[in-house]
Amino acid sequence: MSLARNAQDPALLLQAHRALGAALFYHGEVGASKAHQEQAITLYESQQHRSYAFLYGIDLGVYCLTFAAYALWLLGYPEQALKRVQEALTLAQGLSHPYSLAFALAHSALLHQYRREVQAAQEQAEAAIVVCTEQGFPYWLAMGTILRGWVLAEQGQEEEGIAQMVQGLAAYRATGAELRRPYYISLLAEVCGKVGQTEEGLNMLAEALDTANKTEERWYEAELYHLKGDLILQSRVQSLESVV
Repeated sequence: MSLARNAQDPALLLQAHRALGAALFYHGEVGASKAHQEQAITLYESQQHRSYAFLYGIDLGVYCLTFAAYALWLLGYPEQALKRVQEALTLAQGLSHPYSLAFALAHSALLHQYRREVQAAQEQAEAAIVVCTEQGFPYWLAMGTILRGWVLAEQGQEEEGIAQMVQGLAAYRATGAELRRPYYISLLAEVCGKVGQTEEGLNMLAEALDTANKTEERWYEAELYHLKGDLILQSRVQSLESVV
């Protein structure tokens, strides 16, 4: 950020805000993250910066709009978050850059999962899976598979949903990725709790919390403890019922 400001280069400043905003988000400093992403959005010009997608791997406008949406969701603005992620998806659909489109579709599915909008999450996850399968994007394919598994579980197909989530998590780990893994594990742990597998769910959450502590990924940490509390309570109720 200091180098970009000293250079007085708006393109470098855009990238600096994007990168710093993402780092702050994963550390759990969501308000500061949002501020940086919104500043990046004001600097972004679609025509001027379109070629940067081929330099950095992804369209910067799509990226910043998506992370602004996540921050807005966590700060308690669900409708503003939805608006931002829809803007990201519309922008990605207008670009000739499949990776940016896969990114936008997968993250749109993710926001709909946050909002518990099962049908919309399914549509976006399946669209992401199609693009990723055609283009060979294993990272986003794994993410789409996990979210599709969650959708199936929410639709009452718990066994098939769990199987897809396990498959997606294995594929995700195979890419070498650790980022967001605690969140994905928590989705599987939640489904396990719904089908009465509370001990399995608690073991998964222990792994998720251990990973979060190692990587210092804090944005979803509170929800991990929230779910852990729910599963502990559920486990105790099950124990009492078995005694009775």
